[in-house]
Amino acid sequence: MLIAFIVGFIIALIGCILSFVTGNWYISFGISIVMAIISVLVASVFKNFSLILTARVRSENKKKGKELLELEAYSRILTLFALPNIIIAVFLYFKLFS
Repeated sequence: MLIAFIVGFIIALIGCILSFVTGNWYISFGISIVMAIISVLVASVFKNFSLILTARVRSENKKKGKELLELEAYSRILTLFALPNIIIAVFLYFKLFS
C-alpha cells in the first residue's frame, strides 16, 4: 500500500515540476484535481460493491470471500493514491485563488 502512496506522490511531483518549468501552476492544479477525483470515485465504487457483497454474505450466513477482501484492498490502495494529489490540490487552491 505504500507503493500506491509513492506513485501518487510521484504523479503530483511530476505535475509540480511541469508547472515550475512552464511557470503555469494551473497545470499542476488540474493534474492533481483530476487524479484525486478519479481515484476517490473509483475507490468509492469499490467500497460500495464491497458493502453490497457484505450484506449479501451476511444474509447467506457465509464468511467473507476473497473477492470481498480484494475490493476492500483496492479501495484502500486508491485512497492512498489520491491522498498526495488531494494535498497538492488544496495547497495550490489556496495559493492560486486567494
